[in-house]
Amino acid sequence: MAEAAKSFASPMGDEVAGAARVAGALHDFGKYSEQFQGRLRTNRRVDCSDHAPISALVAFSAARRALGDLPALQAAAAVRGHHGSLEGIGSLHDWARRRLEDVEINPRDCLLRQADSIRSAWDVVGRELATIGGIEVGESDLDVEGVLRELRRAARSAMGTHSWRDYLAGLMVFSSLVDADKHGASGIEPRPPAPLPGPDAILRYVEGLGSSGRMAPLREALMRGVLGWRPEGRVIGIVSPTGSGKTLAGTLVALRRGGTRLIYALPYISIVEQTHDVLSRALGGDAVLKFHHMAFARPGDGDDSRYVEDQLLAVESWEYPVIVTTFEALLATLFSRRNAVLRRLHSLAGSVVVLDEVQAIPVEYWGLVRRALGEASEALDMTFVLMTATMPRLLEPPESGVLRPESGPPPSRYTLRFRGGDLSEGVTPEELAGIVADEWDGRSSVMVELNTIASAVGAFSELRRRLGGGALLSFLSTHVVPIARKSRIDGIKRALRAGKPVILVTTQVVEAGVDLDFDVVYRDLGPLDSVVQAAGRCNRNWRREGGPVNLIRVRRGDRKGSDFSIVYGKVTEELTLDVLEGRGWPGDVTVGEGEAGTLLDEYYRMVEERMNPLDQIEPRRVEEAALKLNYDEVEFSLIERAPKYSVYVILNSEAERRLDELRRAIESVRGIGEPGDLVGARMRLRASRSLVEEFIVRVWEDPVLPLDEDLNLYLMGEDEARKRYDPLTGYRGAAEGDLIW
Repeated sequence: MAEAAKSFASPMGDEVAGAARVAGALHDFGKYSEQFQGRLRTNRRVDCSDHAPISALVAFSAARRALGDLPALQAAAAVRGHHGSLEGIGSLHDWARRRLEDVEINPRDCLLRQADSIRSAWDVVGRELATIGGIEVGESDLDVEGVLRELRRAARSAMGTHSWRDYLAGLMVFSSLVDADKHGASGIEPRPPAPLPGPDAILRYVEGLGSSGRMAPLREALMRGVLGWRPEGRVIGIVSPTGSGKTLAGTLVALRRGGTRLIYALPYISIVEQTHDVLSRALGGDAVLKFHHMAFARPGDGDDSRYVEDQLLAVESWEYPVIVTTFEALLATLFSRRNAVLRRLHSLAGSVVVLDEVQAIPVEYWGLVRRALGEASEALDMTFVLMTATMPRLLEPPESGVLRPESGPPPSRYTLRFRGGDLSEGVTPEELAGIVADEWDGRSSVMVELNTIASAVGAFSELRRRLGGGALLSFLSTHVVPIARKSRIDGIKRALRAGKPVILVTTQVVEAGVDLDFDVVYRDLGPLDSVVQAAGRCNRNWRREGGPVNLIRVRRGDRKGSDFSIVYGKVTEELTLDVLEGRGWPGDVTVGEGEAGTLLDEYYRMVEERMNPLDQIEPRRVEEAALKLNYDEVEFSLIERAPKYSVYVILNSEAERRLDELRRAIESVRGIGEPGDLVGARMRLRASRSLVEEFIVRVWEDPVLPLDEDLNLYLMGEDEARKRYDPLTGYRGAAEGDLIW
């Protein structure tokens, strides 16, 4: 285990690898104590049987002698938290201070009793430790009081601001220990790194797709640009219009760059699914892992248990050549304290990471993300490829590292029509639906995007009343269970390909990257980067000139403010309107696709001036905690507001069957005592949970439903679902209209 931890940490150099090796060698040292052995014999909890604290002290003492104070603190923190979460220097100092006070007044303190027990068996302990070459451990390391004093002194001296490298080194030691421990407990060796597929696989796939239509020159120009590109730096970027083939182009860049693995990160689960499908076809499904909370392959009934355990470890450690995941999962790996998340951090070393639709990162985190990517690229030998059609200046790499392929005049697929005049003060969702119905020609496909679920439901209901069965009328939001959302998106794609008229009413759930192509788009006014993203669903394949994207402010009659201000904030709304005023608002404002980049530059410049993304309170707090090595204060989420309640909707017998399977999986885990069997059972539990996710909606208000405390799910039975789950618009709650998804 010591050598596995050392190997995982080796990309950061000998000192970090050495600290990981000490942690790996000594993290279970406390198990030599009579107290822990008694626990094993009786299979019951025994006083003073917690092995982590005494193990952390011995690891600190041994590492300090060999490596110095900071690596020793990193090893001690990793050992102390390897069954839970990583604590920071401040917490380690406070723990040492408290424990020192305890041992000074209590000669029967657990640490003293454990040390005495191990010291009495030193003949055996010393012989076993001698098999770990290069790590010196002696009885002096069991001087509990002395080691606690040294630990407290070292932690006090280490308080203050450190480098990003020091922060990442602490994560690396912890990650390497946790993953080595998981593999060791299962008896399964870490997988050797599988080679990345060669770039020729992408080129063959692109050639097999063929090239036709008016977007073909843009796609060809992007591929030519990529093949001739020799970017400088570790953080590079590709800026190219929506629909120009960035997924395959970015993958080609990553594969040509080489590295240990390719990590492809996206903002939303819907486009993770889409991108995983594309890369699996291009590179082979065995090479590509889809990683998010709803994605886990279900083991077959005949799977060998060792294979099942191996699969679990490979998934959770990202032991795949290609990983397709979310921004949230990727950035959590750099900003977390939890062992389940940090165990995969060592797998980032040497990788090439593509961040697609990078503009979707919330504005307030631009500064922190830019600094974190730059520092991680150096410390972990990584390359980051940022891709977008609309690159914010504060995220943009140096000009020498940005590819903007030359392909002649920009496409003219859409025209943004900010409809002011009589509409400038806003319309109700029902009035917007009336405008859509009046302007629909009976043949075109139309997407209507609202900022809130309540407004989307209102517009959808009015369109049903006005249009009847003249088109395929569909609805999407996160109040529709995921399994139904996916089915609807697939059905919409089939209808659009067949040239059938489709009218989709949706929230931002389809905004970025989802491959849908409508003739006309209506959208509630929103931030200009979101507006341009929505425009990417209009005339995506350039079958005609200037598809209209109509921007109309929406206000509900029961609200003082607009939906824009409710969801994105009043400051963002004012900023957007100020940019439009420079172009004639509150009158009508028209902007072609070729001018959209200039409009966005104006918007991003004003965002920088008024919102100062480089100095936001929460990101600043996170960064200060990171650089003080206070890991227990670092965790954050890109998802600012998340619904509080998870509701499992039992729509049919399949939903009932999956729920029963999850309950059986939980009982199976509870009934297993052997660690090896437990790993496989936990994998099946996770697989069952991922299948249950397809029937879960998350809501803001108490759903007033029975809570299954084992599952932490509110259960909506079939009878209740007939009353409170609309087959078209999904979950019906009391007043959840402000949820944007």
